[in-house]
Amino acid sequence: MGIPLRLTVYNFPPVRKADASGFSRLSAECAGKLQAEHDLACKDSDYLLTRACRELPVPAQGKENKMNCYGGKSQFWIAWNGKMTPCGMLNEPHTDPLVEGFLPAWQALKEKTAKIYLCTECAQCPKRETCISCAAIAVAETGRLDEKPEYMCRLNNSYREHIRKSIQENT
Repeated sequence: MGIPLRLTVYNFPPVRKADASGFSRLSAECAGKLQAEHDLACKDSDYLLTRACRELPVPAQGKENKMNCYGGKSQFWIAWNGKMTPCGMLNEPHTDPLVEGFLPAWQALKEKTAKIYLCTECAQCPKRETCISCAAIAVAETGRLDEKPEYMCRLNNSYREHIRKSIQENT
């Protein structure tokens, strides 16, 4: 059919559900392997191997902990209750465009988002280039922005290991 698909292996824990006892998902190791298999089928192996082997230096002072996605910078989410958030998976920060007006609410949201700092350990991790963790994932996994989501570390390590192993076996 020629329909382009993109696999996602990450399932957010149910942060809005009172009882998460029935929640289940792939292990981080399995999710990392599946993401690697998908990427190996769809992307250039030299590019993948370079990223999977590269370790990045610690970023310049002052830039290391900022939110690194478009949320609250060039995009927003309007929830069912009219609240504007930087992302559909974050409940905070929020503004109320129905009360404040759209432009003032958007400006206020951008200012609030600029004050979001992520886990220092994650922001300085040499493997961050291949990690898909973000503010919403940190909150979903740990309940906090400034705490390291261990599940994502294990997923990323599995992803990198599987990329390296698959490419080495096929060369």
